[in-house]
Amino acid sequence: MVAATALALAATAARAAADNPPLTPPAALFKIVEKSRLTYQVGRLDEGVSDEATKAVELGDLHFIVETAGSISLREYEVKPEVQRLFDEGEALFHDKAYEKAVEKWGAALRLDGQYHFLETMIGDGYYCLGDFPQAKQHFLQAIAANRIDYQAHWFLADTYARLGEGDRVVDSLLRAHLYNRHNPRILSRLKQALAESGQTWLEWDFVPLYQLTKTGDTIGVRAKEEWVGYALAKAVWKFEPDYPDHGPKEETLLNARQEKEAVLMYLAQAKEEARVHGIVAAGFFNEFSLYETAIRKWPQTARLLPAEDVERLVEYLKRFHVAPAPGALLPSVPAAK
Repeated sequence: MVAATALALAATAARAAADNPPLTPPAALFKIVEKSRLTYQVGRLDEGVSDEATKAVELGDLHFIVETAGSISLREYEVKPEVQRLFDEGEALFHDKAYEKAVEKWGAALRLDGQYHFLETMIGDGYYCLGDFPQAKQHFLQAIAANRIDYQAHWFLADTYARLGEGDRVVDSLLRAHLYNRHNPRILSRLKQALAESGQTWLEWDFVPLYQLTKTGDTIGVRAKEEWVGYALAKAVWKFEPDYPDHGPKEETLLNARQEKEAVLMYLAQAKEEARVHGIVAAGFFNEFSLYETAIRKWPQTARLLPAEDVERLVEYLKRFHVAPAPGALLPSVPAAK
């Protein structure tokens, strides 16, 4: 059985980057700053914590996804005592390398509570350790079908694909695992290993704006590294201008797509040499850029609230902009898209 209370995370907010609102161009935003009744004081940020700084938080495996028409939410597993007892007994057997007995315990638990989908992942891991990779694959796939945000199922499925000689599926599975638990270092390490084995490499770059905003009376303090001044000004306009983007109270969401786009365009207006971000925008991946580099970095649960098709689009984004051929690698040619 599962708890009926969903986590306080809105799927509509997580999917906000899919919107396509009208944008205010950089020149117009600068005009708003110039004509504002507020006074903007721009200074240099030499030290201190950026408003965009975040703590890397790993996510657990206690939640599952519930999808209904137009709505996505997360719920926490509520495990009955008898099921928990069998789970713990199976885990102890697993650590003692008694994998077959562990699978039996977890199977008994699953028969008692078929909604505790994580048991499928544990059973799959037991079969993997027994060397029964076809059975392991079947259970990992069943776990994902029941709860596609189970990052461990994607992770372990990738290892199973490698054992079964289905190497072309390994990286994509690890990318999904990474998206569903962005700050897990073990998944990223395994992803880098898989990329190296396929003649590719992970591109280590991020997009973390460096600025601080303050308000004292009618004076807005904007402190930023030189290249981030435009980005910071856009954020300040959105945060402090009473009539922007419209009248009424400021709306707080996980990711405001229009706000983020306008801030990045202000950044690009200054950082014309920033070829990577210009290329991402030109290729039509701005929404995915905003989600991965901003929303999922700051709020990793965001990825778990996205529709499956949006997650697959993020997989493509990572393959295009965070994965590259390793230096000197000879990769098979890929036919051009029609």
